[in-house]
Amino acid sequence: MKLKHYIVFYSIIIIIILLCCIILFFNSRVDDVHLKKENEISETVTESLDSTTFENDTASGPITYTPPQEAQQPANQEYFSGWDGSNPEFVAAIKNRMNDPDSFEHIETTYNDKGDYLEIKMKYRGKNSYNATIRNINICNFDKSTRTVTAID
Repeated sequence: MKLKHYIVFYSIIIIIILLCCIILFFNSRVDDVHLKKENEISETVTESLDSTTFENDTASGPITYTPPQEAQQPANQEYFSGWDGSNPEFVAAIKNRMNDPDSFEHIETTYNDKGDYLEIKMKYRGKNSYNATIRNINICNFDKSTRTVTAID
């Protein structure tokens, strides 16, 4: 009887040790991913700073900053939210079609400039009629002059 208790006890100890090893392994993998992302961000910031110019004319006063060309605002930025990059008119049109408009969650918006209008593609999450959260993608044409959304797919 005592032998059986020892076997159970040592089996539990071995299982705990194995679980600890598995947790440590996956934590080290997550740290590697974070380290790679930090390195990518660091390289991006370094490249951005390398393309930035600072001028100092001691006779005229303080240092002036000239941002790189990429940092300046794109031409169609007035049609999109500065907060999450969505198009407010497109968001309103999508919410009008949803079962639960309060569940709308914007993911990403991209666009193609077609001259008089923008072709906007938006990814978002929302709840369907079964109350399950699903991810959707819709495309629309956005008229720049009237700020109206048409042809939602």
